[in-house]
Amino acid sequence: MKNRRILYLLLIMAVAIILAACESGGKIRVINRTDYPMYASVDREQTIVIPGDSEHVFEIDTDTQTFYSGEVKKQAWLKLIGETYTIFDHFEEVYVDSTQITVRAGKTLNVFLDANRASVKILNSSDLNIVRAEIYQDFGAYDQVVGLLENIAPGEERFLRVNYATPTSQFFYRVRIMDENNLVYNYGGNQTILTVGQQFLVVFTSGK
Repeated sequence: MKNRRILYLLLIMAVAIILAACESGGKIRVINRTDYPMYASVDREQTIVIPGDSEHVFEIDTDTQTFYSGEVKKQAWLKLIGETYTIFDHFEEVYVDSTQITVRAGKTLNVFLDANRASVKILNSSDLNIVRAEIYQDFGAYDQVVGLLENIAPGEERFLRVNYATPTSQFFYRVRIMDENNLVYNYGGNQTILTVGQQFLVVFTSGK
């Protein structure tokens, strides 16, 4: 009788161990450590807006991992567009908006995001359509157009990620806006020097 009871307890313990080893689903925890929003999605599903200095957890479906199957992994595409952040592909040495990551069953993958760009953002707070907004990088002796934003409707906002100034590379940003009446407005100047993580916000109010 005593041996039967011991066998029964051992059986319960064995079942508990096996059940504990059965895990399915993983998590991607995106931690936005910039001051501005991050737009994130996994496998082209709904885009989630993660405000500055906050985080979001994505639940990822995987096969069930058991005591016998060994580690279960799944590849997922993570898309991240930050107002002052861009994924940098170290192999190709280019900026990209998405990357493939490995999610493990029963595990949480932490993704820490720190600012690595600057940005220029235009908010159309007028009653007029912005036909075009030209963004200039100005070195003083010369300038160059680094971005063009077109057809920004009233109430709409757009942003462009740009390079930031450093002690050895100094420049500033200017924005030239043309509205639907072909009137031109200029913003920025030699004080608009952006360092990493900073944003130049242009609020267009003409027409109100």
